Amino acid sequence: MRRKSITSVVMVLGMACLLSRAFASAPEIYGISSRSAATAGLGTVSVPDPSFTYHNPAFLSQARQVGLELGWFTAADSFEPIEGVVTQNPLSGRSVARGNVITDYPNLSGLSFGMVLPIRKTLPKSSLGTAGFVPIGSLASIHAMETYVPVYANYYTRPKRFSGVVGVAIEPIENLSIGAAANIYLTSGANTAINLNETNSVVSVAMDIVPAVAPIVGARYQWRRWGIDAAYLAPVDYAMTFQNKTELPLLSARGVDASIPIVEFLSRTSMFYDPQMVRVGVSHLLGGWLQVGLQGIWKNWTNYEVPWNHVEFTNPGGIDSHLPVVTFRDTISLGAGVEFPVGPCSIRGGYR
Repeated sequence: MRRKSITSVVMVLGMACLLSRAFASAPEIYGISSRSAATAGLGTVSVPDPSFTYHNPAFLSQARQVGLELGWFTAADSFEPIEGVVTQNPLSGRSVARGNVITDYPNLSGLSFGMVLPIRKTLPKSSLGTAGFVPIGSLASIHAMETYVPVYANYYTRPKRFSGVVGVAIEPIENLSIGAAANIYLTSGANTAINLNETNSVVSVAMDIVPAVAPIVGARYQWRRWGIDAAYLAPVDYAMTFQNKTELPLLSARGVDASIPIVEFLSRTSMFYDPQMVRVGVSHLLGGWLQVGLQGIWKNWTNYEVPWNHVEFTNPGGIDSHLPVVTFRDTISLGAGVEFPVGPCSIRGGYR
């Protein structure tokens, strides 16, 4: 029975480690449809795509007919190995060791879906849109390494999670559109209580999963064959808390029940995280068929808190997790995309 009790404690501590750092979504890293993936997320003045619900919902106002999309998405990452780095140190309770950064990551595969539905086709025009991504095998997959083990955090299966966006757009005056969307995600919390005894050790678990919404707003203006657009995306933080209390019951000589707390801790982490962003783009239609565009993306990494698992131990005392102090700078990245039709198909390309 003693062995069973020790195993229970180890299982709880292991679960806390699994709730460690994980972030970034498939729509942001790879795109949420074939068009957004191929053109680096650039908007176009051609037929509206359901993925615009995420990138800039204002583009949905171009819809003239109902559009449905269902596609298969797969992505394979390729990284140059980084060799001879510190993979463990005394901060992790071990000796200093050197090795290579892990780059053998599972490929990401899943289904992308979306719909564009025009509500009013005359001024003021309005449309609805939805887009999403469902990874194959699970709605969310987390494989976290230890805090001090080097890893390409954005790609170690971090994007493997469900994404869903719903939006609406209106064109109040000719060629000017505004839109808003809701990026739906989840926050969660769990509590566990473990009673270790020689008769019948038990574990009780309570967990809440609460939906949350990150707003997306956008605007676009089209002048002749030129288009300009801008969008703001609020941060998405899949926050999670995990609390545990493990007790060892004792029976006193007088028959009065008592217990000794063995392990008590509170874990706070972010399963996934996308920073707040601002996108600004310009596009041009050449010859009535060739679409080219440029886009700049600002990401607010300054306010980003590293979603590494932080554990506060109440008992035993003197034990706590220590996280490295990591600061980030805001980034600005540029993207370019091109699209032109070839019969019933389109050839697209992009860089970001």
